[in-house]
Amino acid sequence: MILRLKIRNHAEQCVSMIVKHLKDQGFGTTNNYERKRKISEAEVTSAAYDGFSVANLQQAIQEWEGRLKLERNDENFNHL
Repeated sequence: MILRLKIRNHAEQCVSMIVKHLKDQGFGTTNNYERKRKISEAEVTSAAYDGFSVANLQQAIQEWEGRLKLERNDENFNHL
């Protein structure tokens, strides 16, 4: 609980620390932000998620995490 409160009060410092540690490990960061857009109703209906498999998503994440462990590069990091 105390850690959660400290993070809320010092969020900018936490992000800076994480970025610093990533740079120390050889990762780069970019400050590109997605433009805000309105979400259409079609994107959140059950029909939009037909055929979506959580198991396949978990498997893909595990594969990319494995690639990241073997080869730390921007492509693998950004893909995750």
